[in-house]
Amino acid sequence: MHKYCRIALGILAAAGVLASMCLFPASAETSFTDAKSYINVRSFGAKGDGITNDTEAVRKAVNAAKSGGKTVFFPAGLYNINGSIAIPAGVDLEGITSAANGPWQNLYDGEDKGKKYNGLGSGNYFDPQLYAGSWIFVAGGGDVDAGGTFRLEGDNTVSRLGFVNIMNPPVYVVEATPTAPVIAVDINKLTSAKGIVIEDISLSNPYYGIAVYQDSLKNDNTNKKLSGKNSGPITIRNIMGAAMYRGISVIGANGKVLIDNIQFNYATYGALYVAQHHSRCVDIEIAASTDVTLRDVLSFGAKTGLRTFSAFSGSPVNLNAVSLNLEGAMPLMLEASGSQTVRNSYILLTNFANAANTNTYRAITVTQDKKSTVKPVYNLDNIVFQDPMAGDSMMYEITLQGGATVNVNSNLFWNFSSTQPVIRYVHESGAASKVTFTGLAFCTNKSGKLASVGGNAYKAGELTFRYSRVPVGVLGGLANAGSDIKFENCTKGYGSSSEKFSN
Repeated sequence: MHKYCRIALGILAAAGVLASMCLFPASAETSFTDAKSYINVRSFGAKGDGITNDTEAVRKAVNAAKSGGKTVFFPAGLYNINGSIAIPAGVDLEGITSAANGPWQNLYDGEDKGKKYNGLGSGNYFDPQLYAGSWIFVAGGGDVDAGGTFRLEGDNTVSRLGFVNIMNPPVYVVEATPTAPVIAVDINKLTSAKGIVIEDISLSNPYYGIAVYQDSLKNDNTNKKLSGKNSGPITIRNIMGAAMYRGISVIGANGKVLIDNIQFNYATYGALYVAQHHSRCVDIEIAASTDVTLRDVLSFGAKTGLRTFSAFSGSPVNLNAVSLNLEGAMPLMLEASGSQTVRNSYILLTNFANAANTNTYRAITVTQDKKSTVKPVYNLDNIVFQDPMAGDSMMYEITLQGGATVNVNSNLFWNFSSTQPVIRYVHESGAASKVTFTGLAFCTNKSGKLASVGGNAYKAGELTFRYSRVPVGVLGGLANAGSDIKFENCTKGYGSSSEKFSN
């Protein structure tokens, strides 16, 4: 076993060759000896040494598995794949890498505390010794629609694999190189609707991580209509690591979608990488999907942790999200119509190491889709906010058209300090909409402005606070400002000095 080996950064991209590399011996490790169920990629010539182009060997193994609906097994190693491989219906992929086995789990946090992981520091990012288990070394780049490294065609399970992208080393580039997803599902090309499971996956800085979509990832397809193709049930769970641009994208799924136990963090704390991540990355995005459950998510340091957005002629997003921990400059953005619920979650505004080139922070933005004919309902329940940011920051920025409802229940604001109102509501056009905060509480005595309202369609009382406790300094005289903002059975101040009021 070689020690302290390292891949040099020189890349001959056209030839798909790494310029300098020191490797461990190719492992023949496998506990999957049942030839009736498993196909071993090593049996078809794959080396897993990080240098040899294993694309054709893996493709041959996948084709051999097709006839029997077998599982393609990747023993421990670093498999260099330069291209896109279709995974036919009924074929599964499996390695031995746990999703908790990523090098970032120990390497960078440990180094920050004066410790090293297996004697290695962040300069050893491409050292194969960091990648225990089964890893795919993705060498392609340049086109997000070139086809995923693995293109699933339905009735597939992909599990216990890690992906590291040579085109996007995390420390040395200002702009990431666009590349196709490492796992891709084009719904319109599925040959089976039995369902797809993607689980126990480690992402080491791909441009796109996992994408379920229709037709193209280059635009939002706002002027197209959904194909109606059955996506079948989609399960994406136990995913960790970091992507450069998008971690998980689900666009145009009409079956049940479960996204569960996701941990996205930084892969390194280098200044260029942090700036890229803070400025462009969205960890999870969802559009035009009718039945999505999202739970147990950690997103730290991306620009946005969770975003819903308009696609395919304003098709709605129906979302039930629970137990989210989102920490970024604009952690939660709800920009699609539909029925969307987020509950039991924590939101933090942060600019790690002051790397983001922005002074604008929004904890939650709710923006009604102008193209959609669906009247949206947004429910935001039992959410705790923490805001250490000064300047242009808000907890809620809400922009509605007509017929929308926003219900905010049992929210708690910590440490608010800003030149902006805590909540801004603008009703631009259309029939009546309604925004109601019930059981809002503050844990601060700082001064500021609770809320502002505006827009050509705003009518007095559309923004209502019920049974809420607000510091006098944050209330800013709004309780006596007529009926533009409605207060019902609220309390201002704390303890013995508190006072109930309505208007």
